[in-house]
Amino acid sequence: MNDQARKLRQRVKEQQEDRKLAHTIAIISGKGGVGKSNIALNFSINLSQHKKKVLLFDLDIGMGNIDILVGNQAGYTIADFFIKNIPLDQVIQHGPEGLHYIAGGSGLEESFHLNEARVNHLLEQMQDYLYEYDYFIFDIGAGISEDLV
Repeated sequence: MNDQARKLRQRVKEQQEDRKLAHTIAIISGKGGVGKSNIALNFSINLSQHKKKVLLFDLDIGMGNIDILVGNQAGYTIADFFIKNIPLDQVIQHGPEGLHYIAGGSGLEESFHLNEARVNHLLEQMQDYLYEYDYFIFDIGAGISEDLV
């Protein structure tokens, strides 16, 4: 069809083809204390130094330490996202080398279970960031449980 909007449609199509979805990488182990968080953080910083836009998720909810390793006290954590419904954009923190991260939180006063509804809520919110970041890095808590869904 050769109409007035043809060039506009072509330009939009070209822009969509240039956009790439974020790659996802999970750092996981069945045993605690093996350095998962250090690997996840250093790998994320290295990607950031290579001009990649990275969002690091600390999913060791309640015992997270990415914010401690970065040297920042997070204003909000992933636990706040799930428990207090704080929007994801407010939970994202700024770290070294342009790295963005979401802290896992520590010392929760209440028991926390990552159920299917919470996972789906996170996935829905992440949709807004699929094209904004080159990488999503997930630092997963130790052990195997139903929380890993």
